[in-house]
Amino acid sequence: MPSTEILQAVDRASRRAAATAYEDMRRRLNHLATIAVLAPFAGFLGTAAGIANSFVGLGGSKGAILGAVSECLSQAMLPTALGLLFGLTSLVFYRYLTHILERVDLEMNSARLDLLNTLSRIRLGA
Repeated sequence: MPSTEILQAVDRASRRAAATAYEDMRRRLNHLATIAVLAPFAGFLGTAAGIANSFVGLGGSKGAILGAVSECLSQAMLPTALGLLFGLTSLVFYRYLTHILERVDLEMNSARLDLLNTLSRIRLGA
């Protein structure tokens, strides 16, 4: 087998291996992106349910009603705060890991080129 065909085969194999590794890591990052997007909505849904619950069974004086509603509303805001906390934390990690993944991809490409250069020097020297 001529040396150019060997180098081309090594190049194709290393590109396939790098693409497979990249897509596997990228797919796992998509789960984190999904959490970053859906967590605030889940929090808002919890808050909406809490607000709806705060008006159930109201009866009595205006002051007692206002106190009961304000207490329930303050408790209803907790899911929103937690949803935003989880969402923003997930987003920060997603962006950080995406940056790391891009660097790993560049490193894999650089290693592939180094391998091809080394193999071509060995074949030329033989």
